[in-house]
Amino acid sequence: MPASYEKIDYSLRPAKAIERKMLGELFSRLNIFAPINNYRYVGLGSIYFSDFILFHRLLGFKTMISIENEIENQKRFKLNLPFRFIELKFGDALSILPTLKWNTQSIVWLDFDTSLNLDMLLCIEYLIKNLSSGSILLISCNGSLKGRATDFDDRKAILDEQLEGKLTEEIKKPNQIEGWSLAKLYRTIINEEINSSIVDRNRGLKKEDKIKYEQLINIHYQENSRSARMLTVGGVIFKSKDSKKFNDCNFNNLNFVSNDNTPYDIKIPILTYKELKYLDSKMPIKKQLNNHDIPISQINLYEKHYRYFPNYKDIEA
Repeated sequence: MPASYEKIDYSLRPAKAIERKMLGELFSRLNIFAPINNYRYVGLGSIYFSDFILFHRLLGFKTMISIENEIENQKRFKLNLPFRFIELKFGDALSILPTLKWNTQSIVWLDFDTSLNLDMLLCIEYLIKNLSSGSILLISCNGSLKGRATDFDDRKAILDEQLEGKLTEEIKKPNQIEGWSLAKLYRTIINEEINSSIVDRNRGLKKEDKIKYEQLINIHYQENSRSARMLTVGGVIFKSKDSKKFNDCNFNNLNFVSNDNTPYDIKIPILTYKELKYLDSKMPIKKQLNNHDIPISQINLYEKHYRYFPNYKDIEA
């Protein structure tokens, strides 16, 4: 089966690009805990390393680790490294994460493109039990089931097989595991794993050293009607004695932050380049624009995301 980067150019997906820029702004708030450029970034870079490029330029990360599962393509990954200081670790995330030291504040984005499975949940368990106070953990996954089963019983069986006993919610109706409802169920399962791991970690700790987790990200997006439904969930891990630092970060004044099961949907407006330039000149909009034939629905979508919208330009060599 070909790797996902052989089917999709991850650098050219607008919804994903918007998500990255949003996360960059979120990460910058961590300066309250420690200088952001001193944080370590751990991700799954693929051969495009789009998140590594953006976050280094935006936040000045000097320590970055990319975990790559495509062991047979090591030369190609090394060829595409955008910066020499990025450290490549070849293997699956569940095997690589325990080999790293976790005594430094980290931002970990496990940006998977497959459906939620047991290995992902075990990665979450390990990280929650080991991340330093002031760290961020994010996990992305495909919000669908493996395969193309349509029968309700078959879909339930596939879900049970994916999660290998981690499914605690009773599935009674087909609509619980269809469309975006399944992505919401995945978010619930991820949060259950986080919360149970926190309980385990906190046993025997002093009150001020007990770990808390606050969800900040619950993003849904779909690049187009034929693309996968994607989910990103995550937040900050911190000690109780660092609660003031967390509050001082003012994460909740970012309009894309979600602390519950209500997702922030990234939807891409259908606009021409000329329309984009025109709308940029009017941002932020103070009154309704009615002197152009751009649909209001598309204007509203663009206004919601314009600060994070990617700029794609043809480059002539």
